[in-house]
Amino acid sequence: MMLSGNQYFHAFIWTGRKLSDLGTLGGNYSAATAINDKGEVVGLGWFPGDQTKDAFLWRKGVMTDLGTVDGDICSDARSINSRGQVVGASQDAAGQCNTWTHAFLWENGGPSVDLNTLIPSGSALQLFVALGINESGEIVGGGMPPDCNNSDTCSHNHAYLLVPCDENHPGNEDCDYSLVNASIVPKSGATRNLPSSTLRPLQSRRTSPYSILGLQSPSR
Repeated sequence: MMLSGNQYFHAFIWTGRKLSDLGTLGGNYSAATAINDKGEVVGLGWFPGDQTKDAFLWRKGVMTDLGTVDGDICSDARSINSRGQVVGASQDAAGQCNTWTHAFLWENGGPSVDLNTLIPSGSALQLFVALGINESGEIVGGGMPPDCNNSDTCSHNHAYLLVPCDENHPGNEDCDYSLVNASIVPKSGATRNLPSSTLRPLQSRRTSPYSILGLQSPSR
């Protein structure tokens, strides 16, 4: 949302009658990327100083900071399903918050979990972004092969489909159906003061592992 004369843009929601500003994480900017059928919105919001930004979940008037993974300094939410599962990408300092680094999943109050820790070890891909999640928890996104180190410049990235190893997806030979602990990775600057309308989840939850069912090379 950017009205005439404004210098900054904010995420908004339109209810059919009213356009509402969703706010930010303390900076001057925010952007919404997806909404589910419950009216919950995800996107990214900037912190004071507008140098770093995090993925957010907006629910019932409260914007929640979803954090980052693996010591990355920024994140970007891309999709949410009706169960409140959120996926997106975390970004490191080397890319100055402009290059997707680790695909993440956020659910059950957080924290954000690196999807690379939930797939079989020795995978041929580094999952750098999750772009969509459906009602069954199946995730699609992009990954880099081992000989790439930058998702923006790699000429042979792959699309992937992740299927959760849970009771709704039985019989997958690539699953061991054991639960893994989602660990909290400390984030630089995690003690930043946020507006009273924002929250930051700190509790740990248990998250099901995923299997990769197939790979395709997307056109770029």
